[in-house]
Amino acid sequence: MKKVDIVLNQAIEEDFFALCKKYDIPRFYSRYNNVCGEGNQVPKFGSSVWPQLNTNIVIVCDEEELERLKNVIYDLREEFPEEGVFCSVSDAEII
Repeated sequence: MKKVDIVLNQAIEEDFFALCKKYDIPRFYSRYNNVCGEGNQVPKFGSSVWPQLNTNIVIVCDEEELERLKNVIYDLREEFPEEGVFCSVSDAEII
């Protein structure tokens, strides 16, 4: 099993879930709203100076679903190159 950790601008969260539907990815996830941070794009702190915020989505899946999730990430990055989409994958042991 794999743990997929995705951080993206809240503005494109609906687009993320639409792509998940397109690639037939089940809606089993944990979502953390109002995530602050700074990366390669505009800082997102939810402040008057930097008003945007991120969402963190965590999905545990098998290798087949991971490949479809990669397509979602690639499509988001292509469609929204200025928004910043971070994704990391690690091994997960379900106990």
